[in-house]
Amino acid sequence: MHVLAVVWLTGLPLPRGEVVSRREVEVVVLQPPAEDASFPGLKPLERNSAEPVPGDPGGAPSLAGADLARIAWHIDVLFPFVVPGLAIDAFFPSIHTPATLVFENPYRRAPARAQAAAGLPLPLDEAALQKVIDTAWSRGERWKSFGGVREYIDRYGADERALARLVGWYRERNALQPYADGEIRDLRVWAQLGLAADHVTFIRYIREYTAAHPSSKVTTELLFLLDTLAQANQDALATLIETNQRDDLLWTRVNHPRAYLLVRQIQDAYGRKLAKRGLVTRPDVDDFYDWGRLALLAGIARTTPNGYRANDARFLIGGILWKQGRRDDALRAWREISSPTEDGVYSAPVLQIRNAVAPSRPDPRNIAFILENVQGRWLSFSQDRLARFGYRFDTY
Repeated sequence: MHVLAVVWLTGLPLPRGEVVSRREVEVVVLQPPAEDASFPGLKPLERNSAEPVPGDPGGAPSLAGADLARIAWHIDVLFPFVVPGLAIDAFFPSIHTPATLVFENPYRRAPARAQAAAGLPLPLDEAALQKVIDTAWSRGERWKSFGGVREYIDRYGADERALARLVGWYRERNALQPYADGEIRDLRVWAQLGLAADHVTFIRYIREYTAAHPSSKVTTELLFLLDTLAQANQDALATLIETNQRDDLLWTRVNHPRAYLLVRQIQDAYGRKLAKRGLVTRPDVDDFYDWGRLALLAGIARTTPNGYRANDARFLIGGILWKQGRRDDALRAWREISSPTEDGVYSAPVLQIRNAVAPSRPDPRNIAFILENVQGRWLSFSQDRLARFGYRFDTY
């Protein structure tokens, strides 16, 4: 029987007298999950036993609001969007074709949020939602401060409109904050490393939620939050690689020698890892993050329910492509924008860009103005938001 099966599949003539009923053969591809066992949502991590294990930085439990022990513990995944990279398909389970089976770990405990009470309305008006967002604001330790928002996410339905708004407001008002050098550059480096140490935990949470609630409004908002985290992670990596150990980290070297050894180890390790991937300049790194964001935003546009915030995803896709100089691709993305809806965060610029690209030959100066205006409004809003909590761009 094995021989006959091989003969039939290869198309060779069968022995006389043998009758085989022909039927359509469905090819099923069995895929192991392309995720790391310890860090769901990430590609498998290369574990090199030759890499030195970071010791306890000691002497200072925190610098600029950053937990040094947490940074050391997550040293291999401080910049997970690059090393080892997102397992993008894991965030969009509905994209898999029916002929593809993806193995999941049967012993992994199902997240409690899968049992969220679907259909229950979130009993918070706009003022109450804003209070939750303000309580969840922090300059550092973002995962810890996100706990109040997580409680609502885990308790209420994935398509609850007010809950989706709560998650969206957290992303808009809390998640991405500007950082600038202060009198001591070291403090900015540590503040952003502290943020980066939390990103892998956010990634795990978002990945597990998308698995439990594919194509829901809250899922879409969490995926937009993942895109925002990518931007924050990109800025943190840029700060690290543009920091000179001896000149810019003198304060740390003098006052916290063991912390200095930790940051030197981080810089050396990621210098090698980036070089291995051909990412040797700041533009190389920026371009890598941009390609990852494009894949993520395209997935959002494809899987969001009933087009919820799809226009926002297309607006951001076009902005990245325009920045890369791929103007024809950017125009195609923007011309797929439908009529703006009230669900859109970028409703005003979406309408502006939709009108700007309507002519056969759009004015690039008009498009540049729209994009710069979005960035300017974010900086102005961020300045006011930081001041409300007693901070500036250069304080941590």
